[in-house]
Amino acid sequence: MQIKAVDHNNDLWAVSDVFDPDLLARLHSKDLYAYEWQKVDWQEDLLRRQLKYSKGDILHEIYTQFNTKEHLQQLSDTLGEEVHRVSSCFWMDLPGYTINNHPDNTGVRNVIQIFLWPNNASLGTEFFHNVAELSELDEEGRWINPSQENINDQRLRKKFDYVVNTGYIMKNRYQLHGMTTPVLKNSLRLSLYGNLKA
Repeated sequence: MQIKAVDHNNDLWAVSDVFDPDLLARLHSKDLYAYEWQKVDWQEDLLRRQLKYSKGDILHEIYTQFNTKEHLQQLSDTLGEEVHRVSSCFWMDLPGYTINNHPDNTGVRNVIQIFLWPNNASLGTEFFHNVAELSELDEEGRWINPSQENINDQRLRKKFDYVVNTGYIMKNRYQLHGMTTPVLKNSLRLSLYGNLKA
């Protein structure tokens, strides 16, 4: 796994070469629509599914490969705190899916998202220099009172292209991010989303 800081702020990193290409090739032969699924907490109104899987499934194999000692040490070194495990789920975004620019709720600390399914590079996640202040959020961390600056003057910090086996690590400091290019008809967007547990 390769990890590279986006800039000097020490809260956003680009990630690449996470999984064995043979493992991903086997994943790409699967019918993702055959999986049982549930809605994602706080995102029930979005065209996003959280896939369910058993221990014998390839998604469990990916989950296990991600939680190796080597990966956990790399994540610990990057964040400057010990990461004991990555609590991961798999998000499948359906045609038409978008998510507006938003900060994550305050319950989110350090997260990683790795793109897993071939699709258009424009479907990556964008981050902005603007940050949401506490006065802009409710007690659950939802963005209910955005400042005029955060509505009208969003300055792009980094757009992560949607490329298989790449993604990002984010420290949650009310960073504005989103994905406003809709998933194309007859396609999907699959990613591993993980909370980095200290």
